[in-house]
Amino acid sequence: MSTKTLKTIYLIRHGQADHNIDFHTDPEKACNIRDPALTETGKKQARGVQADPILFKALYEIDGCKKPEVCITSPLTRCLETATIGLEGFGIPYVACQHFQECADLPCDTGVPVPELAPRFPDVDFSELPDEWYSKCGHYNFLTHYQSAEGLRLLNQRMEAATEYLCSRPEDSIVVSAHHTVYCFLVGIEFANCEVMKMTLSSEGDWQSRWSVAESDGEVMPLYSPNGERWSWTGSGPVAGTLKTCLKLSALGPEAAKLSLAKRATAASLSIPPCNAPGDSAAILT
Repeated sequence: MSTKTLKTIYLIRHGQADHNIDFHTDPEKACNIRDPALTETGKKQARGVQADPILFKALYEIDGCKKPEVCITSPLTRCLETATIGLEGFGIPYVACQHFQECADLPCDTGVPVPELAPRFPDVDFSELPDEWYSKCGHYNFLTHYQSAEGLRLLNQRMEAATEYLCSRPEDSIVVSAHHTVYCFLVGIEFANCEVMKMTLSSEGDWQSRWSVAESDGEVMPLYSPNGERWSWTGSGPVAGTLKTCLKLSALGPEAAKLSLAKRATAASLSIPPCNAPGDSAAILT
């Protein structure tokens, strides 16, 4: 007989990296930067993570919150930098896990071998990474807009493995430092740079239904693109997010925020509950 357990997971998206600057204006340049690092703005965002109201309560064990026992990070440089800068001084160990690397196979989402990373990040445990951890079949090419069915299948499989990995760990309170597309597929939620969201992860049920939002900076609601369709990202299922995040993302912006808020008001008048869990918004791939 299984015993249901609940873990607290603090999801953090990395700070602004070099490729983020030109992603929409010069995608060729942005996508061909191998394993981009944080910009100075990104480093400042990472330093501000400690003061984020959601994570602050955990780091200082306020209101009954348990201090995070480990930080699981994507082995890409921008996430390693965000984790080690953002949590510096709190004695939280860092473990790199390949499941949380970004999802395309373009240079910007391709990491480098551990012998190159280890000297730069001596406090990170890279022992779980295979030799060519960064080799993968991408799900989407941002330059040609080609979508790979096999890549999507493997990405969905990897998100299940990521969920199982967190469930299998002994810690009850975990920080994850990962990426925009990872979170769109893992929990069906849009994240701005260095946004923090507190999630609850259950040990029971199919992997997508195990995730639920425990705390966020604003209500997490279904997002709509300016053309009126539910927002999704590069083959994900419908994606949710906060209005603050919707306004920050150049692919969405004010018109999408207005429409999402109007749709939310209509749903409220019909007594439809808000989207606070991935049951409506998780990436369910066929």
